[in-house]
Amino acid sequence: MGPSPDEMWEWAEQQAAAVPAWSEERWQRVNAIFGVRLADERAAQHQQEAA
Repeated sequence: MGPSPDEMWEWAEQQAAAVPAWSEERWQRVNAIFGVRLADERAAQHQQEAA
């Protein structure tokens, strides 16, 4: 039997926490390469607070 869903989420959160956050400069370079602006959590949070 495999891991429980809670164990899988815990593992996923640990993996995400181990990855360093991207700088604003790196986001800008990625956006320029793909010609899109990817939503970031800060912008989404500001929009939610404004509503």
